Parts: sequence; C-alpha cells; structure tokens
Amino acid sequence: MDTTENGKRERLEVEDEETREARIHDLLTKINASSSSAPRDASSVPSERPHAVDPPSELLSRVQAFLPQLAASNADLESRARADPGSVDIENVAEEAGQYIEMNLGLGVFEARRSSSSSSSSLSSSTSEPDSSSSSDENSDSESACSEGIATRRVERRMRRPMRPLPRRAIVEVDARASSVPPQ
Repeated sequence: MDTTENGKRERLEVEDEETREARIHDLLTKINASSSSAPRDASSVPSERPHAVDPPSELLSRVQAFLPQLAASNADLESRARADPGSVDIENVAEEAGQYIEMNLGLGVFEARRSSSSSSSSLSSSTSEPDSSSSSDENSDSESACSEGIATRRVERRMRRPMRPLPRRAIVEVDARASSVPPQ
C-alpha cells in the first residue's frame, strides 16, 4: 500500500452501486452533450420537407433486369446438376469440347537465386536428370510452365527426393490373456 507524506496509509474508497451509476450517467451525458449540438425533441417537426425522389438510374434498371436472368440461369444449372452431375463438372473437360481456358498457376513454385557464381555452378553439378520412369505428362506440364515464365523444371529437379518403398511390416497378434507388463 502507498503511504502519504504524513505517514498515514491511503485507503481505497469503494463506491456503492447507485453512486457508480450516477457518476457514469453524468460522464455519458457530458460526452453526449459535447458531441451533439442540441438534443432533438421527438415531438418537434422535422425541418426537412418531403421532396420528390429521382427516377431510378440506368445502372439500377440494368441490375434489376439482370437479376432475374441470373436467377433463371442458376435454376437451370441446378436442374442440370440433378439430372447429370458430369455435365456441370468444370474439372473434367472433354477434348472434343473445343476451346477452353486452363489456369496453370504454379502455386508454391519458386526459384532461389544465388549471388555467387560458385554456388550456382555447384548447384547445377549436383542436380541430376529426372528418373526415366517419370511420365511424359510431368515433363509437358513443367515445360508449359517454363514457357509461361515459371522456371519449374530446375526447381522440380532440385526439390525431388528419392522415393523409397515403405518397409514391410508384420502383423502380430497378441493373445488377449497376455499381460501388458513385459516379463522381468
């Protein structure tokens, strides 16, 4: 506890609930009075007279015309999805469908650039060609990404880890009567 200059202890004054509510009410009234010019009386007549509203704008009329078309299109799409889910699957595009847009983003692929030439030469000598078992689809995907400005081929070689088969594990049946405590 803090002591005053006289050596007496200072005590915390605890206010009762009514005093606290009155103090908070006074503070809020002061804040409200300073923020607004004058309180409006609910029975007073508003100073603004009714006025004519402008006609709807061209944009509003275009939006109002578009919304029913959008709702009809959504209903048609839902009915097609119920009848044949494959017809609305955007992930599977048939080759005979004609032109379509394919987005190849290459997310998470980056190329680390080194400032010294020695590190780049050691890096290039340590990289190896991809396994002969890799499919042609992987090569064509990486080449198309490179042609789009994303250098994924070198990054894939550097980041590829050797794939090893998982070790074979035996299934061991434990007798239900056996104790969980190992013998000593």
